[in-house]
Amino acid sequence: MTIWHEQEQTPGATYTEIVAVERGLGVKLPKSYVAQLKVHNGGTLRYTSYNNEQLAEPLLIEYMYGTTGSPSLKDTPELIKEYNLEENIVIFAGDGQEWFAFDYRQSATEPAVLVFTADEDVIELAPSFDAFITGLGYDGEQFMEDDEGDDEADSEMAIYDIKEQLNNAESPDELREALEAATHYMQENPDEEADVYFVGELLDVARYPSEEAHQFVPHYLKLWERQTIITAAQAKKCIERLQQEERWSENMQQIYDA
Repeated sequence: MTIWHEQEQTPGATYTEIVAVERGLGVKLPKSYVAQLKVHNGGTLRYTSYNNEQLAEPLLIEYMYGTTGSPSLKDTPELIKEYNLEENIVIFAGDGQEWFAFDYRQSATEPAVLVFTADEDVIELAPSFDAFITGLGYDGEQFMEDDEGDDEADSEMAIYDIKEQLNNAESPDELREALEAATHYMQENPDEEADVYFVGELLDVARYPSEEAHQFVPHYLKLWERQTIITAAQAKKCIERLQQEERWSENMQQIYDA
């Protein structure tokens, strides 16, 4: 399903933009929210109010932030300071009367959705973004309906699922499995920007404490280069960056040259 107004024209967020915002704010955005950003990177909503049994009257919410523009998710630190809001939140909608935010005070992976009201009340609206969007409607009447064509959204989320698999790998075997999934995804989706995204993830593997994990970096760089998933110039740039960070060892060079 999509939450965006049918006339919304903003392009979808790129994986690079999403990851940059996550790193800048030090959080992982909810999967379902990321799926919506991949359709439109913020914009006017199809459903313009929110209501549930906790509220005396519906809340107006006409616009949701993306990773770029103004306002955007990146404005969160300034808004927290300006309006004296709670720390460890990420604001994704609001205009000075109410602020809608993801609550990272208790959970770092699946935040609840809060609203900060003009009366300085803090109300938990829903335990997750998925639950939150079921309360969106017109004038408080909820009727979110499943749209046809969700296959595209599912495909968009596959790359994000692999990202989580990479980030949550607890052993070399799990890391190898995630990198194989990334390789398969790029082979099957050559027209997407997944190569840029996963090269960045591979660079992060070089920062793992495990020496065994480091060996995957030159192996997959060479593999992706041979399969023309990435160019020789991309591989060279990655190696140069790791050399600058003093993370490219002689052993890694030997694996890459083999």
